[in-house]
Amino acid sequence: MRFVILILGLICALLAGAADALTWHILPDGLGDAPTIQAGIDSAAAGDTVLVGCGAYTEHDITITTGGLVVRSESGHPDCATIDAELQGRVMYCLGLDASTRIEGLTLTGGLSDRGGGIGFSSASPTITNCRFIGNQSTFVGGGVDCRSSSSPTISLCHFIENTAVWDGGGLYCLDSSSPTLNDCVFIKNSSGHSGGGMRCENSTATVVTNCTFSENVSDFGGGFICYSSAAPALANCTFSANTAHADGGGVYCGGSSTIAMSNVIVVFGSAGVGVFCEGNSTAELSCCDLYENDGGDWVGEITGQNGINGNFSADPQFCSSQPDEDRHWFLQSDSPCAPGNHPQGANCSVISAWDVGCGMTPTKRSTWGGIKTRFRD
Repeated sequence: MRFVILILGLICALLAGAADALTWHILPDGLGDAPTIQAGIDSAAAGDTVLVGCGAYTEHDITITTGGLVVRSESGHPDCATIDAELQGRVMYCLGLDASTRIEGLTLTGGLSDRGGGIGFSSASPTITNCRFIGNQSTFVGGGVDCRSSSSPTISLCHFIENTAVWDGGGLYCLDSSSPTLNDCVFIKNSSGHSGGGMRCENSTATVVTNCTFSENVSDFGGGFICYSSAAPALANCTFSANTAHADGGGVYCGGSSTIAMSNVIVVFGSAGVGVFCEGNSTAELSCCDLYENDGGDWVGEITGQNGINGNFSADPQFCSSQPDEDRHWFLQSDSPCAPGNHPQGANCSVISAWDVGCGMTPTKRSTWGGIKTRFRD
């Protein structure tokens, strides 16, 4: 009998906790449950949802320090709600949060900060899903996102578009043992003045990047991605296309005693510099990777001996089109050497790309890769 009473008591406590969770509905005209997104966050408690109604908001330096909140757009899609900081500060700042805090379905734009124009994370590891970081700026590092002080957010289904940093990490920058996990993200036309046009990680970070696309990002070193200062990232099933490094590492750059592991990755038609550059004091371990038609060379430098072993090769990946769609999706033809079962050496690599087969064999005449690069530069 006592056991039954105990169980009933636990059920009642759980139901009471669920009933206590509130939804704070925010509207663009300020007539919702709180006048602004920040006011809704300040009013909310752990377990509450701040539901951002569809429309445009002009707020900056929105700060989240209460764990367990959900901040999401009404539809869950980034087209629904846009927060524009109008270059008055960064869009959002997260401090001391764990994965129970979720930010979903928002577009963050117009942010300006020295670290993380879109979002700055400090000792924060929230879950970020289906968001867009567009046109944010940093006067130092992390145009779109900055992770520091052991911040390890999980970022999924997000787009980083045309963010800029004066120094490092146009799209995303992480350091101080910060190890973000990125899944199914796209980095398009981000830029930085020094390194990591798409992304830079350093200082012992164990960043994991899976099923991500880096396209048309620009920097001096590591147009798409750079790891430095004893970093140890892992890239799996990623596509690097048409990234530019004015010095070296058009696709990927590894330096400063770092170790990078790349598996099932395509690095193609990078402009200037080799596709994957590795300093002598650093290590790049590649398996099931296709490096093809990069201006400075493919399997050269520190990775010369890795071509032809561990499933690595150099061949036209045979995308469905000579140009990606508007979201930079590079789907494969059914006869692509990067498609499952088509490996030129017969290796069992599964799909080599961020994108799977999206069409049959294309019978039309294909453009030369030089012609494709010219289109990207126009």
